[in-house]
Amino acid sequence: MKNRSIQGKCILLFFALLGIMWISSCSTFPFKSPEETLRTRVEEMMNAKINNDWDIVYKYLDSSYRKKTSEKAFLGINREIAYTNYSVQSIEVQPSKTDAMVIVKQDIKVKMFDFKDQSDKQHWIKEGFNWYLKVEK
Repeated sequence: MKNRSIQGKCILLFFALLGIMWISSCSTFPFKSPEETLRTRVEEMMNAKINNDWDIVYKYLDSSYRKKTSEKAFLGINREIAYTNYSVQSIEVQPSKTDAMVIVKQDIKVKMFDFKDQSDKQHWIKEGFNWYLKVEK
């Protein structure tokens, strides 16, 4: 009987220590602000454009666009534009935390012409836990 009591206390102590470790690990977990999370998404999408990875770019577009346009159709679009560089100028997350306006300056090549610092105002929306570029038509 005494053995069961000691065993129960050891199990209880183990779970208590496990809980304390879990809570302390959460306190050091680096939570990102909505702006930081969005900046990461914008940079990933822009890098995919530079690398001509349009299948990756497609995954950053909002769900309503992806419902209307299949990935195959999106990849079949004739692109005569090449992205060579970019910088995120500003990110303004709305108070709702589900809408944001992002201004990106980008360098692009169209055929034999180079265009530097072209400003692109992007509307991003949060769907679930991720940010997606809202495709305006």
